Parts: sequence; C-alpha cells; structure tokens
Amino acid sequence: MAFSWPWSKKESSRKTSRWPVGVRNFLGARTDETLLDLPSTGNVIDRDVWVSQSILMHRGRFLVKNTGYGSKYMRMLRQNVVGAEGFLLQVKSYDFEQVPDRLNPGSTIWTKKPDEFANSYIEEAWREWSNSSSVSINTNDTFRLFTMLALTNTAMDGEVFIRLRRGYKGNKYRFGLEMITSEYLDLMDNRNLQNGNFIRMGIEHDPAGKPVAYWFTVKDPALDLYMVAPNKKIRVPAEEIIHLYHPEFANQTRGLSWFASALINFHHLAKYTEASLKNARVSQKLGWYERSAEAGDYVGEEDDLGRFIEDYVPGEIFIAPAGYKFNGFDPKFPSDQYGAFTKAITRELASAMGVSYNTLANDLEGVNYSSIRAGLLDEREFYKEVQNWLKEKFLNPVFSAWLEMFLVSPDTRLPFNKFEKFNKPTWRGRSWPWVDPLKDSQAQEMALRNGFKTRRQILAESGLDYEETMLQLAAEKEYEEKLGLKFGDLNAPNQNSPATTSEGDDGQNNSNQS
Repeated sequence: MAFSWPWSKKESSRKTSRWPVGVRNFLGARTDETLLDLPSTGNVIDRDVWVSQSILMHRGRFLVKNTGYGSKYMRMLRQNVVGAEGFLLQVKSYDFEQVPDRLNPGSTIWTKKPDEFANSYIEEAWREWSNSSSVSINTNDTFRLFTMLALTNTAMDGEVFIRLRRGYKGNKYRFGLEMITSEYLDLMDNRNLQNGNFIRMGIEHDPAGKPVAYWFTVKDPALDLYMVAPNKKIRVPAEEIIHLYHPEFANQTRGLSWFASALINFHHLAKYTEASLKNARVSQKLGWYERSAEAGDYVGEEDDLGRFIEDYVPGEIFIAPAGYKFNGFDPKFPSDQYGAFTKAITRELASAMGVSYNTLANDLEGVNYSSIRAGLLDEREFYKEVQNWLKEKFLNPVFSAWLEMFLVSPDTRLPFNKFEKFNKPTWRGRSWPWVDPLKDSQAQEMALRNGFKTRRQILAESGLDYEETMLQLAAEKEYEEKLGLKFGDLNAPNQNSPATTSEGDDGQNNSNQS
C-alpha cells in the first residue's frame, strides 16, 4: 500500500482536520489578518542603521536633555559602571623561574614570578598621567571623567570615536585622547575606491571588510554652532581610532542608541503624562451656558464676538445668571488607571535598558529582601557586562597606546623590547555592597568552609585583588604586633557563624549555648 501524508487529498476530510495547516509551520510565520501589522520582510542590518542611526541619535539626546528617566539612566551608568574612583589599574607582568617541585622531590617546575618593580613603576606612571587634567586634548578632564563621557555618549548616541594622539605635547608622556562624536562621520559617505577598498557610512574597509580608516568631517569651530558642515574631510588610519560602540547584530558597521528599543515607550509615557496634566487642569471647572427663552440680558463679560466669558478659580462655587443653565463637563481623567499604566510602561523601559524598575523609578513600595536582591543582582550583571565591554574595547587599547609612548620616553627605566611582557593590564572596576551584608557574608563563609569557593573568587566578586589584600592583611598584622596590640582572631569560628548557628522560621537563634 502506497504511503500518503495525513493531509493528502486522498484522505478523508475527517482525517485532514486532525492536521491543521498551522501545525506544519511556525505559528509566528503566519500571514493572516491577525499579523498583518507585524513585518515579515527586512533589510541587511547596515541598511537599517543607515536609515535610522541619525534619528535615533538625536532622539536619544532629546531624552537625556528633557526627561527624568533619560538623565537618570545616564547617571546610573556613570555611578555603577565607572564609579567615584574610576577603573584602577594593576599590571600583572611576570617572569618565569624554576623552583623545586614539592610533589616530586628532586624535580623542578617552572612558575610565574611577578616583576614587582616593573608593575609598580608602570602603575605609578599611569596614575600620574590619568589623574592629570591633560588626558583630553580638547577638555581639561582626567581619565576618569573622560571615561564617563565616553560611556554616556556611547549609550546616548550609540557610538563615539576616540582618537589616540601619540606625540601630543600637552603632557610629559606625549600622549592624549580626542573624543569625536557621531555626527562628524558622514553616514552618506558610501563609495568604492580605486584601490579595491570601499567606504560604508564614512568607514573605509579593505576588500575583506576590515576597517582600515575613518573619513571624518573637518571641524570648523566658527561654523559648528550653526550646524554648517564643510565638505572637507580627513582620513584617519584605523590604528589611531577606537570606535566605541556595542553591536547588537552581526556585520553592524555603526552603533545605535541604547534607547532605540525604548524610544516609543518613552514617547507614549511623556504624552500620556502631558495629557493627564492638561485634563487635570481643564477639568477643574469646564462647561458651557445654555440659554432659555425666559433669559434676560447677560450681565457678565463678553468678548469681541459676543461670547460669554467666565474666569474660574479652582475650588470656586458660582451661580449661573437668571435664565441660564450651566452644563458642566468632567472628562474623568486622569483616573485610577494612571498609576497602573505609568508603572507598567516604566517596567518596559527598565527592561529595555537593562536596569531594574525599582532603581530607575525610585519606587521601593512593596519590595522585600528577596525581590530587591533578585532585581539588583540582575541589574549588577548588566553593569558587569558593560564594565567588561569597556575594558576590552576602550581601556585595554588606551593602555597599550599609552604604554608604547611611555616605554619610548627617554626617562623610562624599562626596555621597549619587553612591551608584550609589560602589556598585562588588569582593571578593577566599581563593586557593590551586598543587599543584606550579614546573610550574604554568612553564605560566603559557608562556601569557603565547604570548599565551594576560594578566597580569590570571593574577593574578586567584591572587586578586590587577592594578592593586594593578602599583603595588606600581613602588613596590618605586623604593624599591630610591633605596637603591642592584640585583637580577636578574625579567622576563628564564632558562635554566630553559620557552622554553629541555626535559625528557626521566626529568625531567632535556636543554638544551644553553655
């Protein structure tokens, strides 16, 4: 017997009905009348960027300049990604040396030995340069402030360009940074070059698609305020440029504002709030007079067209003239749904921007330890992701370029031929205190006791360096002994530790103490 599909025409209609057409496809790919407003075609991502990038950039700037949530988001990024101290540098250069193998007597193994002199020497020079006001060639910013500005401009505009100015004469390290905003790279500059390269949205690529140069519009200080862009352009090699943006799609050439997916909700929230405010104001006392046949002359004021005028004061009670009936109008808006709607749409805004609703909206109503902890931990993972992205795409390239200029300086006591050895930066970014320090520290102690975590891992989660912390502890202990001070042993178990304490459901200590 020949095989036939269950939905074959040879089968009965009864059998065919068991296999609906939608089952054979993805339901999201249907094209019926319920999904007509959902796009079913599209373009390559760079075409979408080419059409939308400039509009999204200016709307993102508008949100930061004119909305509380937009400016709050920028402040949250500055405070939580960069922080009050900025990113602290630790150089981890090392040499190899042979030491006895403790597991195999008579044998040796190779191990890493930190080059403490080189590490501290480079760190001190970097600290001097980064804390000076000559980091930026066009502002008086330190490196921390410059990093904040680079981050917020990237989030607002979608991208920013950092030019590495080697040979800059503004400081003794002969190195500076120049920030170039997105509008100085022409989106409309798309052409093929005779050498086989091509320019896409102002960026020159080789035939394989790798960026090799950037064609910036030359700044004219006298015309910038009038938005007059001269036709003259300058070609800057890619080795001098850090194109700072966070791509969301493969093969994406230019950056998009981080507000892109939230712009519509921002607009709806602003218009809803505006409409609520207007209705609240006009509904204080709104209506019209209806004249009866027995009405006499109107005794109030009239305008040039003979229309009656009444000036109303909120809360005022008035009496209509004889023969006139006042028909009031109450739009019943804003209603009780105002709070629920604004809260729901603000949640969507927070989700689109990677932060928690409670932090963005400053709304701690009804939160408890578990809910606020879950929200904050998820938000902090977002900040950690941004921190790591900033380290990879901005901090490491800047340090490498600075280190080149530092090692060729005639006053440097380190050889340039060991550049790769010294180019081992580790960045310590801003960390966060625990939501409930007692509970979380007890959990960390239990993990340490049971071997689930090491001290290095626990310190790294808090943004601390293991070696530096251990040296500091040893130095403090030695100093205390020198002064004859003796404190309790912080490493000894205590009666409040998780190993000796149990708590009931009511949170009371149920341990038996002698």
